[in-house]
Amino acid sequence: MPKESLFNHALPAGARAEDKPGALEAVRCDTGIIEIPGHPLAITVMTTYLAAEEDGERAVKTIAHLAYDYIDLLAHASAYGRVISEK
Repeated sequence: MPKESLFNHALPAGARAEDKPGALEAVRCDTGIIEIPGHPLAITVMTTYLAAEEDGERAVKTIAHLAYDYIDLLAHASAYGRVISEK
């Protein structure tokens, strides 16, 4: 069972992250490796000077989600950028 972390909340079902989240007053961060077959993604997202902690949590999750989607797209593409369908 994946731990409660910002990365794991941002990823689609079945995706896995080995990460270390962190939080202090006005600070949110997460760092780790998101498992994408053949394309592991090492990522760190840090926020500070937050007026609301939810803003930092949302930023970390949004960035992790966008990075995952992009690397996952590359994992399913040829060397020339053509997406290879699973048909």
